[in-house]
Amino acid sequence: MYSMDKRVGYADIGNDFCMTLESLFSACQDCTTFHSEDSGVGLRELRKRNLAWVISAWNVVIRRRPEICENLKIQTIPYEIKGLFGCRNFIMRDKEGEAVFWADSTWAMVNTDTMRPVRVPEDVALAYGHDPRYEMDYENRKIRIPEGGDPARDIVVNSGHLDTNGHVNNIKYISMALDSSGVNQCRVGALRVEYLRQALLGDVIHPRVVRKDRSVFVELGNYCNVELREREG
Repeated sequence: MYSMDKRVGYADIGNDFCMTLESLFSACQDCTTFHSEDSGVGLRELRKRNLAWVISAWNVVIRRRPEICENLKIQTIPYEIKGLFGCRNFIMRDKEGEAVFWADSTWAMVNTDTMRPVRVPEDVALAYGHDPRYEMDYENRKIRIPEGGDPARDIVVNSGHLDTNGHVNNIKYISMALDSSGVNQCRVGALRVEYLRQALLGDVIHPRVVRKDRSVFVELGNYCNVELREREG
């Protein structure tokens, strides 16, 4: 397990003074980045070898969204690295040690020249170590979008959406899904994300939104599927 401390800042919050979904995922992204860097297999080291980690799925539960100035501990557990893929949990705890957010995630190692999956090198896998996975509900990583629904406004990929790999950062798809769905993020208690292919600068994403029971499904073209699950009550 790897952990880092964080205090919720102004840039992390929405107009309700609580962390936005984007900032929750950004904190997880920072935690796994720092873990890689501190383990000697960070971004620059992998780039020398034409390698990069690309996320393929999220399964997330949000018990509550932390508030401005809260002190948090974010933990990540790389519990399995096999073949082309790696799996890791994230747990965000408040100052009392209570988990306020937990997640499962699946990552693929890709060759940055071809952007095709490749086997995780043995030294990279060994660098992270290994711990038992977190106890949570592990849902299907595949998201089946129901038929019907309504189209939402097209999204043109701009430079602000891109990361160091030159494609849309995984967190930006979550923001796109929220904007397209019209769901108030205060109402989101769980979500799943399935990444299908990389969107590049200038690509046009055609969202489709379907509401079913307490879930709102967002199909972001053929790039990403998202399920936003609203809280009861």
